[in-house]
Order: sequence, then structure tokens, then C-alpha cells
Amino acid sequence: MKAILHIGTEKTGTTTIQNGLRLNKEKLYKKGYFVPESLSGKLGICNHVKLACYAMNDRKMNNLRKLEGINQPKQLANYRQKVLDHFQEELDGTNASTVVMSNEHCSSRLIQEKEIRRLKEFLDRFFEEVKIIVYFRRQEELLISGYSTGISTGSEQKLMSPEQYSQEVNRYDYYQMLEKWSTVFGKENIDVNVYEGNDVFADFMSNFSIKRVKKPKKKYNTSLNLPKLEFLRRMNKYVPRITGNTINPRWHAIVRALEEIEYPGPSVKELLTEDYVGIYDESNRKVAEEYLGRNDGRLFEELNNVNTRNKQDFELSDEEFLNMLTQIYWKMDRN
Repeated sequence: MKAILHIGTEKTGTTTIQNGLRLNKEKLYKKGYFVPESLSGKLGICNHVKLACYAMNDRKMNNLRKLEGINQPKQLANYRQKVLDHFQEELDGTNASTVVMSNEHCSSRLIQEKEIRRLKEFLDRFFEEVKIIVYFRRQEELLISGYSTGISTGSEQKLMSPEQYSQEVNRYDYYQMLEKWSTVFGKENIDVNVYEGNDVFADFMSNFSIKRVKKPKKKYNTSLNLPKLEFLRRMNKYVPRITGNTINPRWHAIVRALEEIEYPGPSVKELLTEDYVGIYDESNRKVAEEYLGRNDGRLFEELNNVNTRNKQDFELSDEEFLNMLTQIYWKMDRN
């Protein structure tokens, strides 16, 4: 049996791909492709988050594992055995020739080679051949988009400085990332793709010979502007997103109200300034040449509309914070 594993990266249309897999499960199965469910968790039926939770080092007790009910390292042995057993049971019930899996946290959370190797050891129990599919987005855009998403999912952190950004090689140095995955899975088994706002679902589904696929509806996220993001970042300290092993309903209500209130302000894209641009160009050149065979060394198109000023944190005064808090209180009260 063969396997295809899509590992993201994050913010490259992974939710669209996973929703598409869910919608086309039956058509895929008729062509010999099986999309499992036992590896999914609370993030979605075709987001196989248990792969990352299984393979992460034991000391990583993060929100992903909390959502899986893991709060202490001593729970991991039992958790891993259950994942193995349930997956085996699921595979025993299918006659498909290829299993298709997707989880973006495999690329963002499995940053050490031994973690990637633990994932491979898991997959080797079931498959003779594994193909890794990965999509990359320009790092500067990923930084800003990830910052917004991080706050919208509970982070209290401010946008990192250009100096800090240059040191986040595990996340943004794509060549280094690929070298780790290639060492473990073999370079010939890594399929590298570029995401630049293209139809990522159609591109991904081109791996399968399926006609008339069901396209997932585009998800229109309500983008929070800078004042709203800064409010939520500060509020996350006092009202956490996760309580126990579930989403905090009070936090969720605050976010919904925050999306609905009128509060003008600049876009989060205003945070992208010139001093972030080009830090990972050399890494990108190597990826383009060695993994995509591009002699010109260009991985992404040129970045436009970048602020020429140096980085400055967006500040929200206490008065502005209280004003927004009052609006949110009344909005929640009406809801």
C-alpha cells in the first residue's frame, strides 16, 4: 500500500485542500484512494492532526496535544498505541491501494529530524512507499498572515522583530526544512510546490485522475484590522482560548463580537516593512534550483507594496482598549 502525505505548509490553502478531500472521499475511493478518519481530531475530519501529535517530542505539551486530551508526557505511550490500533483497524477495512493524508502541523511542529523520523517509522508500519507533498508561500507574507492567525487562535505575542524573524529558521528557512525531510524520506519522494494565491485545490487534485470533483466553498474569514488584533492579543492574556481540553466559549463569544463591531483602523499588512524583505532569499534560491530545477533561482514573484519605514509596533491606548471593550460587552449582551 502507498501513501500520499500533504504537510502544508501553514497558510497555503490547507483548509481548502482538507475540505476538498472530505467532499470527494467517495470519488477518490472509487479510484483507489482512501482518506482516513481515525487520524483526525477536533480540527476537522480530514485534518490528520494525530500524525503531528504522535510524532512530536514527548516534552512538547502544546495546544494541539491539549485538544487531543494530552496534558502530561506519561499519557503519550497510551495515546500513540491507540492511534496505531485505530489506524490499523481502519486500514483493515479498505481495499484501496493508496491512502491520502493531510496535516499542516507536520511541517510546522515537527522541526527536529528525530520527530520527522518518528513520523516515518509510524508510516513505515503500514506503507511500502510514501510521497510527501508540500506547498511554500513567500516568507514575509507567511509572517504577517501567521501573526494575525496566531492572535486569532489565542496568542499573546507581538510581531517578532526582523532580527528575531531572521533566526526563525525552523519555520522560514525552506531549504533547511526540505533537507531534513529529504534526509528522512528521500529527496525523490518530496514534491515541492509554490503557493501564490493560485487555485491550490485544483493543483492538489491534479495528483489524482478524477473528473468533476466537488469544489469546496471558499471560506471568507473576517479579517481583524490592527486595532482589533491588538485588543484581542491583550485580551488573550486574561481570557484564554483553551480551557481544559476544549475551546473556551467565553473567548469564542468575544471574538465573534469583535468581528461584528465597527472599529476603523489600518490593515495588518501595514506591519510588513522593508527590513523584513529578502532575509531568506538565499534559502529560496537553493529550493528553486535544487528542488524545482529553476536555473534562474527564483522561487516567488517579487513582493510589492511594502512599507519603506522601519518596523514599529502598533499601540492601542488604554482608552481605546476600554472603548472597544465596552462595544464588545454591549454586542455580546445583545447576542
